[in-house]
Amino acid sequence: MRDILKDALARGYDAGLSIEPHMVVVFHDTQSKAGSGDAMRKNYVEYGQRLEKMIGEIKQELTTAATAPCP
Repeated sequence: MRDILKDALARGYDAGLSIEPHMVVVFHDTQSKAGSGDAMRKNYVEYGQRLEKMIGEIKQELTTAATAPCP
């Protein structure tokens, strides 16, 4: 996922992203146990925070690479 995001951002992608809202429970799996609302909420928020951090790091890498002197 990181490589795909980096490539997209390097090419100027500046639109929306969407994240999977139900990683704690697999709704189509009849054997999956239902997660609590709190667990699902915490997982979703953590996922979003990790994605934000990754995007920030990638943007920093791209900015650093763009301003680095050519050898």
